[in-house]
Amino acid sequence: MSYTNSYGKHITNSNMDDVNAVLTHIIREEKEYYGKILTLLRKYDPEEYSGYKEHKGDKQTPKSPMQAYTPNFNERQN
Repeated sequence: MSYTNSYGKHITNSNMDDVNAVLTHIIREEKEYYGKILTLLRKYDPEEYSGYKEHKGDKQTPKSPMQAYTPNFNERQN
């Protein structure tokens, strides 16, 4: 779900409606696919699903320092 979070950050920092509409659509689809994967996981691998539930609320952080990226979608690049 980390991709959907980064898409949300792009939407927040962008004033381009057409780009925001596409990213919003992608977020919805990814959430739908994520749900489908969880359904299959519950069905075919209950042990793995149990581990998922155990760590569901864990915060994921980068394993190494990353450079902060702050896009400015209001300016055009040549």
